[in-house]
Amino acid sequence: MNRAPLSLEWSHGVVVVDPLSAMIRDAVFRVGGADVRPLAAALWEDPGPHSGLPGHVRVLGGDFVCVPFGSAAVPPDADAAWNTAAAANDPPHGLSAELTWSAPQPTGDALLLTLEYPPAHPIERLERLIRGVPGQSAVEFELRVHARARHETSIGLHPILRIPDEGTLVLDVAFGSGRTYPGLMPGGHQRLLPGARFDSLATAPAVGGGVVDVSRLPLPMPTEEVIQLLDVTPPLTARTSAYVVTLDWDSDILPHVLLWISDRGIAEPPWDGHYRGFGVEPIAAAFDFPDEVSTSTNPLRVEGARTSVWLDPFSPLVVRHRISVKGTT
Repeated sequence: MNRAPLSLEWSHGVVVVDPLSAMIRDAVFRVGGADVRPLAAALWEDPGPHSGLPGHVRVLGGDFVCVPFGSAAVPPDADAAWNTAAAANDPPHGLSAELTWSAPQPTGDALLLTLEYPPAHPIERLERLIRGVPGQSAVEFELRVHARARHETSIGLHPILRIPDEGTLVLDVAFGSGRTYPGLMPGGHQRLLPGARFDSLATAPAVGGGVVDVSRLPLPMPTEEVIQLLDVTPPLTARTSAYVVTLDWDSDILPHVLLWISDRGIAEPPWDGHYRGFGVEPIAAAFDFPDEVSTSTNPLRVEGARTSVWLDPFSPLVVRHRISVKGTT
């Protein structure tokens, strides 16, 4: 299948899409006469299918979709209420993030990619529409999920923002409550107290006492953190000295946001301690845990948080999101 990158250009920008994972590899927004790249991009070239890396990691960029959502097992030291025996999703973040999508050349300011799931899978097909908004520094996305059978699944979107090399990125988002990762993360760069609750990003509980302000990045040390914000009210904004990026989405379908702060915190190849990205991921899921965990009884669901969606073969699920950029002056 053709893997050639596809370039989508409109009045206020250019988006480059890799059919592998339908990944946004680069996004340039024209803002006030300047080119702005607010989305993260990995420093490595695609190491190829024999590298052993998941498809989406091979071409990691700034936006893809996860059907089902989930890339990790529950840590073994998590509270017993979590199902630590559940196997991690294989592949991580589902076939949508692993396979090459069918992608014709863009038509005008829009690009439609499609992915057929295997015949025995309860999901039949995905469609991902990417459209530059004429006259605006904005890109709109639409995901259509066609099911073969009625079933429950986790699902998520996966935008990743660039962490600035200089200055500060300030996050602003309204949410009901937050949860830190319920166990220890690998790598030794975890600063947040596992399994804690908080009400403000500025006062997330820290290991050993005190708080960490995770609304202002980067932190003054290498960082690898996963945080779930429950009952989020869009939009989410991230401000730097040069621009403001806004993420909006269908929160009635995806009510929560997973924050993945990965700033020089993964030492293994191809990350090599250099990757800098800030995932702001609208989800119906329980953290980035296996689909089995999100679709069954889990501590978040017990508290009333919806961690999955139901798919109906007679009515495709449609999920929209939008990324827009403006200047700070």
